[in-house]
Amino acid sequence: MSTGDSGNPSKVTNTKGNGNRRQREPVTRSVRISKLLSKLLRHQAESEGLKIDSEGFIKLSDVLKHKYLKSLKTTYDEVFEIVNNNDKKRFKIINKSSNNTDDYKCTQYSPEFADYYYISALQGHSINKIEKTFNMVEFKNDDIDFPKEIIHGTFKKNLELILKSGGLSKMKRNHIHFTSGLPEWLIELRRKPRPSLNSDDNIIQEEDVEKIISGMRKTCNVLIYLDIEKLKNLNEIKIFKSENGVILSPGDENGFINKKYFKKITDQYGNDIITEI
Repeated sequence: MSTGDSGNPSKVTNTKGNGNRRQREPVTRSVRISKLLSKLLRHQAESEGLKIDSEGFIKLSDVLKHKYLKSLKTTYDEVFEIVNNNDKKRFKIINKSSNNTDDYKCTQYSPEFADYYYISALQGHSINKIEKTFNMVEFKNDDIDFPKEIIHGTFKKNLELILKSGGLSKMKRNHIHFTSGLPEWLIELRRKPRPSLNSDDNIIQEEDVEKIISGMRKTCNVLIYLDIEKLKNLNEIKIFKSENGVILSPGDENGFINKKYFKKITDQYGNDIITEI
């Protein structure tokens, strides 16, 4: 995000792409606020003096008073709109006016509850105290809904280092991020004419499509598939799912998933790019 003209959001630009093509787009006020929310809720809450609980919730009134949001004169209504309309459903707002967690759900701002609203990011944290976010579930090996696929998106420029280091690292974050299938943007990409080195295995069938909105950047051009049976049989790696559908793993005791768990590595079109791991 450029900060060269912070007084005019329409002139701020952002670079987006689909793995092959990149373009400059204006960053709207909503996107700017969303990025600042992510910065605070995922990474900087403690260092910025905000009280955050073990699920990642911060009192919304405190967030709005912080210099990041205050400088933009951000309102409750704007934050609610951003949370409700975020394409990846990154955030959660709850109403703690009741002790019953079933009553926490809220999608519309009401001034009478202003002091009871709390907001969190659902994944992507680097704050150590946050190990499990709101409605995050841990998969057991015998769960019938255990993901049939677990896919990590990365970039060709990173692949050599991943393989040389022996696997995937959570680095400074609390979890390594995955999807439980192909995200929507990648499905659309594969439906277009493309180069293909493999057979018809990569053709997307309508009945195979599961709506996956988060867990992989749209610029990823390498997909690392984990071996589901090996994950279950060795039972060394914990697997979670966030409320917005992102598959998460803290890795082993060192925050690492060894490449012995890699099943295959492809490009964004599904062509194999590593034959031996």
